[in-house]
Amino acid sequence: MNVFFKHLIIICILVIALFGCGQSNKNSTEKSNKELTESTISPKKQEADKQETVVKENVYLYFSDVNLMSIKKIQKEVTVESKDDLPKVAIEAWIEGPGPGYDDLAGVVPPGVVVEYVKDVAGVAHVSFSKEIKNANLGSSGELALIEQLSMILQQFGFSKTQILIEGSVVETALGHVDTSKPIIAKDPGAYELIK
Repeated sequence: MNVFFKHLIIICILVIALFGCGQSNKNSTEKSNKELTESTISPKKQEADKQETVVKENVYLYFSDVNLMSIKKIQKEVTVESKDDLPKVAIEAWIEGPGPGYDDLAGVVPPGVVVEYVKDVAGVAHVSFSKEIKNANLGSSGELALIEQLSMILQQFGFSKTQILIEGSVVETALGHVDTSKPIIAKDPGAYELIK
């Protein structure tokens, strides 16, 4: 009987050992498959998902004529990952200037200005610019044009008022001439000529 139990114990040990090795190989294979999936398939899938979320939208941008006598609007296509980003992306496109084909229009924002954020605060658009906005040497008429253009860009996103901030803080005057301590009220967009 002792011999029988010894053989039975040896067989059980061998079965357990073989099962354990098989399980180890299975875990190893599953781990390798997971790593392969994460390293080669996932990035491509993520890239495809990202491309699917990118949308193109037409926005209205406002620019002064080269003499700062009047403000006109143009339509420009911008690319965004989310419609929530549209106000910020539109302002960034405005900072870049009107672009080719609009020789009679001029941008009023100096280079190097960063749009830090655009937030909806109780229905008022809060737009924070980097301190480089203070480098705009526009005089009072140019400053009025800048403020008006900005408020009109944001008006198309449902903001009738825009509060300008510099590095997250409300300032008495952004460029030294016009009071920016309170929100700017947007005008009627129909009053601006669309340049095509």
